[in-house]
Amino acid sequence: MSGELEFPLAWEFRIIAEDTPNTLRAIGMVLQRFGYAERPVRGRVSREGKYVTYSVRAVLPSRDHLEVLAQSLSSCPGVRFLL
Repeated sequence: MSGELEFPLAWEFRIIAEDTPNTLRAIGMVLQRFGYAERPVRGRVSREGKYVTYSVRAVLPSRDHLEVLAQSLSSCPGVRFLL
């Protein structure tokens, strides 16, 4: 196995972000800008309620697209980690 990704690729991003409406809105706007109709799926909330996880599924046509989308998502206000 070479470890190379083959595109197009179905990918799931995991996002850890502040639990605010503005953060969710910013993530949604990035997805729309890239032409995705999918909405982030809300996951677990931190014990103190400050952070939440989101999953985002996308089919990515190329490595460049993956990198630009990942950078755009991680730059959203309130996003702390992108996996």
